[in-house]
Amino acid sequence: MFINIAYQSCKVLLLAVPALLIVRAARRFRAETPRRRAIIALTITLLLLWVAASYVTAAAGYVGARVLPATQARLMFLTTLNYAAFGSSLVMLHGYFAAQTRVAIARCDRGCLLRN
Repeated sequence: MFINIAYQSCKVLLLAVPALLIVRAARRFRAETPRRRAIIALTITLLLLWVAASYVTAAAGYVGARVLPATQARLMFLTTLNYAAFGSSLVMLHGYFAAQTRVAIARCDRGCLLRN
């Protein structure tokens, strides 16, 4: 039962994190016209990191399926927890770069206004 919950959580995370990354990228793509290439490059990089994390999680699940049942549930929960933490950090990283871009644009706008 516990392994099934961890497995279902991984399936949800497998689809949810890339969807969040793509939605955030689409919003930034529409809002920040001059930085479109950087937004696309960042999104592709984060998606590739997510693919690598998914592969590692699948490999850990395969290894976890071969251990004793007493430790199998703990191992699967830890794997799911690490997978969720990595996915949420990628989404937060995407948001961090968006905030840094907004700060840089605001500084430029203020500096340009002060000079004129």
